[in-house]
Amino acid sequence: MNEWTDAVRRYFDERNQAWVSQRLDPVLEAATAGEHPAWWADVRAGFERMHYAVRRRGSRLLRAHTRIRLHPPQVPADRANPGDAVTVRIDERITWVYQDGPGFGVESRSVEHRQRWVHRGGRWYLDQAWEADERMGMHPGAGRVGSAGTGSDPSLTGFRDWPEFHTVRTFTRFDRVRALRYADLWWNGYHPAFVHLEDDCTNFVSQCLFAGRMPMRTSGTRAAGWWYRFPSGGRPAQWSFSWTTSHALYLYLVNQAGAREVADPRELHIGDLVFYDWSGNGKFHHSTIVTDFNHQGDPLVNAHTTPSFRRHYRYLDSRAWTPRTRYAFVRLPDEFCPEM
Repeated sequence: MNEWTDAVRRYFDERNQAWVSQRLDPVLEAATAGEHPAWWADVRAGFERMHYAVRRRGSRLLRAHTRIRLHPPQVPADRANPGDAVTVRIDERITWVYQDGPGFGVESRSVEHRQRWVHRGGRWYLDQAWEADERMGMHPGAGRVGSAGTGSDPSLTGFRDWPEFHTVRTFTRFDRVRALRYADLWWNGYHPAFVHLEDDCTNFVSQCLFAGRMPMRTSGTRAAGWWYRFPSGGRPAQWSFSWTTSHALYLYLVNQAGAREVADPRELHIGDLVFYDWSGNGKFHHSTIVTDFNHQGDPLVNAHTTPSFRRHYRYLDSRAWTPRTRYAFVRLPDEFCPEM
């Protein structure tokens, strides 16, 4: 291990301890010479948001554990020269244990970091830092195919018994347990049978619904129905807008699939969905699936884009959250009606 990887790991070790101690000076010192670079304000705000969110739900962080994986395009020599720089992608998985009423709760999250480290004065300094978050869906380019997973033959990946398209002629019962199991299995990964998108939240939720046997409804256009066509014979994967776009999925569910929006999140069940309109303009940007509840009965959700496990549904710790944020709590029907 060389000096720059030591510097990266020391920085993330200090971050890990700071979640509970709330002492941020050691984090800053591990990455800088004491100055406050432009990226520091975002890092500090992230800690503040997390602790604010935990306090709002009446909890307290007890432990944190961070595991990182580095993806450097080029590793510098052990003996660095002044001015040497390394740009690196880092996958960080954080697990928090917190007090949840009389018991305990566990939440995990995976965060993709892009960092630029520069060598000067005999040590490495963090010069630039960026973290992925749920705001990806609000920017140009969101929804592009990601770097891992482009879809493969579904017969090889556990979907042998699934017809590519369902023509629903009988009532189909929604299997909430299967949807939950899929959400727990793939919250931090990408099923190889499906495309992986950079803004992957609704693609992931659609896969959970499909695993729960919600029937696809095909159409002759991407703007109608809810469907995913697996690649075959050299033909690439294709999908409806409702499969990968939060607002389109919301409209499909409440207008065509028999789902309904409820006012109280505590009316939701396992397998139901929460949609997020960050700006309050009437368009949903993010989708999550309910996988558990805390001691107060608030939903906990799994999600993609920022892969999340048992995250509190309010997302107060997200950089995407604003005071204008509006939620839609969508109850899925226990049975889906036949297609007319």
